[in-house]
Amino acid sequence: MSFDWENFTYDALWLREAVQLEAEASCDIQIGSKAANASIRAIEPSHLQTQLIQVNLQSLVFGELRALLVEADLGAGMEAAFTEGRRRIRARLQQLTPEQHQYFKALIAEDSSSTEARSLRQELCSLLDQADWQQIAQTATEIIQAHLFEQVALR
Repeated sequence: MSFDWENFTYDALWLREAVQLEAEASCDIQIGSKAANASIRAIEPSHLQTQLIQVNLQSLVFGELRALLVEADLGAGMEAAFTEGRRRIRARLQQLTPEQHQYFKALIAEDSSSTEARSLRQELCSLLDQADWQQIAQTATEIIQAHLFEQVALR
């Protein structure tokens, strides 16, 4: 069973298989291990906790990114922009400033006193720089152009 954190999607077939394997193992497991001869291996609880925090954080930030891009009304370019945005966010989450780290830590812990002052949207917008947003827009533009050219060629 393969698993790629970089391109994780909630595929129903993958999820059923993962649940079945975890039930059979009756312990915390990591699906898709890169270990040479094993596809399943037990993991340390602290490592699992770190991965769960990362998944929760990505889920929150990706959700806000999707909402922002839907509001931007990118049409055919929406999914491509979202994919590019997720890729860039993953990289940025590995290089958080101390302030960003505190913000996201509080957000995950649902500490409303720390997160009331700044919205997740504002934090998302500052997480990515101008070049990141330009590349996201360029990615959407390329898909929109390709979609238009397909429509014109069909006529």
